[in-house]
Amino acid sequence: MIQIQRNEAMSKASERAKAHHPKVSIISASQRVYTVKGSKGDTYVVRFEVINGRKLASCDCKAGERGSLCYHVAAAAAVNIGIQAMRAAVAKQAAQPAPCAHAHKGTSARGGYSFNGFDVDDDIEDFVYCRDCGAELE
Repeated sequence: MIQIQRNEAMSKASERAKAHHPKVSIISASQRVYTVKGSKGDTYVVRFEVINGRKLASCDCKAGERGSLCYHVAAAAAVNIGIQAMRAAVAKQAAQPAPCAHAHKGTSARGGYSFNGFDVDDDIEDFVYCRDCGAELE
């Protein structure tokens, strides 16, 4: 496994990927497995894992099998970062509750009475609220 870090080796691998324009295909976004078409037309499998907070990758090209960072990993990493960010955004959006439609309305009153020595005054007012979420409605 190759540890993924922002360092000079990753910068060089990224530059090589930009120069070669490899085609990255998704095998499984959830399992973080991709194929990358190499400069000579060969296809390599790149996998990503996070173990104990360490970001790791593997590639079945010759350099990857030796544990060296190759441009296949750099190219697939760029795609993986984008895909995982989109997946996280969708999961976050799905976790948020839908806004209340205020389908069930109720009325109530608030305020009270006051006595100033001569008169009884009230400041009671009626209002409409949503019985589902409790929001005051106009």
